[in-house]
Amino acid sequence: MRIRPRGTPWHGPAKLSPMGRWLSVALLIGCGESAGGGPDAFTPTLEAMSVTLWLTGVSREDVDGRMRGVDLDGRVSDATDELGCFQEDWIDPVGAEAGVDNNYYSLVVTNEGIGDPDAPSVDDLIRDAGITLPMRVSGAPGGVEVRLGDTEPQVAPLREGHFQALTDATLVFEFPELSSAVLYDLAVDAVMADGQLLDIVIAGALDIAEIVATVEAESPDVDPALVRTTLEGVADLDPGEDGRCTRVSAAFTATAEP
Repeated sequence: MRIRPRGTPWHGPAKLSPMGRWLSVALLIGCGESAGGGPDAFTPTLEAMSVTLWLTGVSREDVDGRMRGVDLDGRVSDATDELGCFQEDWIDPVGAEAGVDNNYYSLVVTNEGIGDPDAPSVDDLIRDAGITLPMRVSGAPGGVEVRLGDTEPQVAPLREGHFQALTDATLVFEFPELSSAVLYDLAVDAVMADGQLLDIVIAGALDIAEIVATVEAESPDVDPALVRTTLEGVADLDPGEDGRCTRVSAAFTATAEP
């Protein structure tokens, strides 16, 4: 599989091939348990806010080759890292933090390069689906308390207005006439400024075996072997006993409304 090199400028969404359209998904919130965040040195003065997050598309490289996202596996991987399945991570422009995982983007870009010019792009499909996710944020000792959907609230550090919350929540990907998939271990990353949430990213992991099984059961016209090979070509999370990664990281941009 040909993957576009890191740092190559991106000039806007192209259209997707039939395979790319199948792999494009919309999200519906599920339930899960939260994981705790680390302590910070102060308690911010913050009025509690409840917002609706609206997904707007796939998180993409900027002109400097950096990407908004989340380090989902706690590793800063490059092309020599076996535990990262030799997939290179990005650097986040917010705080210049390394280790951003979003190899679903690599899959999307590859399919956009060979897709049908009349087919909708991944970003088009996500925006048109009107995908929403409720979130509540409030001040708390050690940072901010974040609650995603029905998950238990957790405290995340707040540094220069930036916070990141990791949870065990799940999102179900469903489009009409396309097989469903699940985004696991949901995470949210955002910047707070003047009482607003900006630069929002929602990230998680797609399970390859689960997607292939769904294709076999629900999409007889799609070759499951091709789906597996395609996903394994960009997999970067959770290596199995054979050393192959079993999940693909994904990150999506979002906006917030009261």
